[in-house]
Amino acid sequence: MTRQRLPDACQDPTQSTGVVRLGTWNLDTAQPDMHRPLQANWLRQHADVWMLTEVHEVALEGLGSHVVSDAIEGMARRYWSGIASLWPLHPVVSGHPTLVLARVRLPGLGRVLVASSVLPWRAAGKYWPSGDGDDLQGRYASVLSRHQAAILEAREDDLVVWGGDFNQTLSGTEHVGSSSGRRTLGAAFQSLDLRVLTEDAPSTARNAHPIDHVAVPHHVGPVSARCILPTARDRALSDHPAYLAEVGPRATGCHHQSAESPQDVQPGPTLVNTPQRISAGQPTFTNDCRHLNAAQADFPWYF
Repeated sequence: MTRQRLPDACQDPTQSTGVVRLGTWNLDTAQPDMHRPLQANWLRQHADVWMLTEVHEVALEGLGSHVVSDAIEGMARRYWSGIASLWPLHPVVSGHPTLVLARVRLPGLGRVLVASSVLPWRAAGKYWPSGDGDDLQGRYASVLSRHQAAILEAREDDLVVWGGDFNQTLSGTEHVGSSSGRRTLGAAFQSLDLRVLTEDAPSTARNAHPIDHVAVPHHVGPVSARCILPTARDRALSDHPAYLAEVGPRATGCHHQSAESPQDVQPGPTLVNTPQRISAGQPTFTNDCRHLNAAQADFPWYF
């Protein structure tokens, strides 16, 4: 399913100087409808390409070109996953209801296959839309295998960027998924020659690691990344933080406006400045996003 809209003047993709801002965010189907326009406002200002999950179509308004997966059964206007981009997207058949695929030509990167996934969680059985197994480990392995196979089949000579809600940590204490899920997910990223930028990133749970991930090719960089808990009027706009990664050389332009820009819309989510690159070294994390207003935790990687 595809919907397209021309970007705003301040989001003209022809004005890009090479940097691409990638993001993934679970928009939380339980959020009240009044939050959806605020989510859309926040999304428009913080990334050029989004890999979204638990997507309400109102949150996609004004995001340029976008594609969505199958709808979530019993939930009007809500989809398992979606991709939004300032640049035109070309949908690719994924073959699975919780995976969406699209091709896009990105400045500095060329043609890219973008994938956005939702993988099963522990209590997913009664909600899960496809017959992928009877227990968590079997269902997780089956869905991951189908998503991985679809990406491999579709990739051709494209670069691959894969994000979404994988319901699985890749480091630290396992608190959501399983040890076998961690192994198979890591192997899936490795098979596609991707590095996972979010492996050791902050999460909203104290001392926990994320289950939402962004993975990019090993040779793409440099990268600076951040975790943000978007808020409006001191209320979180989702039960998941957003994860952002800036890929490629530094760019300027109005679509990189900071929080101080007079073009910001109020009331709306509290904004933070575009992340700045710092000297190479080990990443440092602020691991308690949940208790910060529009929490910002920068975690730069250099390879």
